[in-house]
Amino acid sequence: MRKRSLVVLLSLVMIGVLALAGGSGLSGEGRETIITLADDGVLVDGSAISEDPSSSVYAGADIVYYEEGRGSSYGEGTYKDEHTASEAAIHTVITITQPGVYRVSGTLTSGQIAVDLGSSAKKDSGAVVELILDGVDITCTVAPAIIFYNVWESESTTQAGAIVTLADDSENTVNGSHVARIYKDGTTSKLHKYDGAFYSKRSMIVRGEESGTGALSIKADNEGLCSEMHLTIEGGAIRINSQDDGINANEDGVSVITINGGYLYIDAGNGSEGDGIDSNGYLVINGGTLVSLANGRSGDGGIDADMDITINGGTVVALGSRNDATSVSSEQPYMELSYASVKSAGTLIRITDQQDNEIVTFRPGKIYQSLTFSSPELLLDTVYYLYSGGTNTGVEESDGLYLAGGVYSDGTQQSYSGSGSGTMPRPGTMDPFINMGQAPQQQQQPEGMPPTPPIDDRPGNRNPWERNVPDQQPNQQRDFGAFGSASPEFIITASQHSFGNVNDYAPTSGKTAVVFRINDDNMIASGTSPSISFAGVTTFEGEAVSVPETDIQFTITDVPSENYSASCLLSDGEAALKAIIPADAGSCSHYRNRRFQLTIHRKRSMGIHDQVKIVNLSTL
Repeated sequence: MRKRSLVVLLSLVMIGVLALAGGSGLSGEGRETIITLADDGVLVDGSAISEDPSSSVYAGADIVYYEEGRGSSYGEGTYKDEHTASEAAIHTVITITQPGVYRVSGTLTSGQIAVDLGSSAKKDSGAVVELILDGVDITCTVAPAIIFYNVWESESTTQAGAIVTLADDSENTVNGSHVARIYKDGTTSKLHKYDGAFYSKRSMIVRGEESGTGALSIKADNEGLCSEMHLTIEGGAIRINSQDDGINANEDGVSVITINGGYLYIDAGNGSEGDGIDSNGYLVINGGTLVSLANGRSGDGGIDADMDITINGGTVVALGSRNDATSVSSEQPYMELSYASVKSAGTLIRITDQQDNEIVTFRPGKIYQSLTFSSPELLLDTVYYLYSGGTNTGVEESDGLYLAGGVYSDGTQQSYSGSGSGTMPRPGTMDPFINMGQAPQQQQQPEGMPPTPPIDDRPGNRNPWERNVPDQQPNQQRDFGAFGSASPEFIITASQHSFGNVNDYAPTSGKTAVVFRINDDNMIASGTSPSISFAGVTTFEGEAVSVPETDIQFTITDVPSENYSASCLLSDGEAALKAIIPADAGSCSHYRNRRFQLTIHRKRSMGIHDQVKIVNLSTL
């Protein structure tokens, strides 16, 4: 991950509904070609589809898939990615070879729509294809069901060579697979790699038609909706169910995922891992409604971006085991919550103002420990209350979101006692001590973005890539969850958006709030702690609380790669505790130096209100 300390508000994505008319091939510009899918024969403008590759639309191209039994010199796939020749052969590939507007409807139970305008299309601003999905149901079990190979690359979030429009009142279903990395002959260079069920190698825009009532459902055996450059969502109702990431844009440090409108529900990470939205560059949310659920156990989040996350409008409900932190430069208030323990699927989340007016009530369909919430109703310097569990009756619910006006009961009021959220900090913002190595190389910013701030190379600056970090020693790790008295009043300010160690509010729950303490000062700093010394369990006032050693568990996790995780009980003894400390700092593709997170929690329910202790450490 290229790290930058940026105060970035991507002006290019703040152009309202975007100047898409600057592109070509948009709906209403020229004649539409009508493609009607059917298993017993595809029609183009009412006639049988051509099999001539020189036609603007033809059938019969070979499908690209990961072949079985080819060995390690063929690619990076495993047996789970392999497919037989006979499975691939049953698929009908519909290839579009010319720019234009194509309205597609009908059903194809084994097939693919591929857009390939030739290798020269990338630099041709006229090489634009708009697919209007108007009642499509397509399934591909060996590769993406819809893929844009070669169209114009605008290198902009406001225009694209790949445009997908959801026809008004249409229901569209895309069930797709993926293609693991296939090497060019005799090398390990990439020839093919298409991770998503709905995939574009170029920048892509997805939008609704005039009334915005079209719907798209994507079911993916790997990732869902993917672009290798920028991805902009303008409207329509999109639902994604994926085994890995729900949405992904993968140009490191460059890609921008922009959400300007519409309704987006993501149920991601249904396999072993997966973020809801994962941008290898930036994520900007300007409007619409986003509900994003990630894998609740794998260290993934509902929102994840390597460079920056900015929320300027819309409604955002993002849950996972750890969301990436949102930029303080966001124009709309937001809350980042890190719960002290994992919440079970179906455990209601309710936020109200001080007058008990409902802001949101949500029932997550997955386990979660981290929540990012933003809404136009949130205000700065205002008290909000948070509740967990209970029931909400009398109103309808869709994708976990309840309409306003329900009767809420039996929930437990929550409090927080940490200033850290447990989210994954953005470079140079929440946690200025992430980068312990050198700054990444400068590179050209995407079109319309402000230039990279100059590197601060003043003498004495610990790391010139990190701006003005005061009063800290090299390699010291910040205490992510600094404790104070538990407070039920969640107040968002210009500088405070994150609330850590969220748990039942002791005075209203009948429980005793406690803190797990280590090394007397609750800190682990790189190079100074040969082991972890457990200093006991106390109340916030410092009174000792008895908790059996068999019920206290220590877990150390490699952040953010999750390539290392080890746990032991306090009762296992000092040797076991020391053994889980990583012996090798290693390396991580996302951060210059590996960073480890220690979590201490109560292993069993004991009728007390525990506060998870989270500290960061580097290996010795």
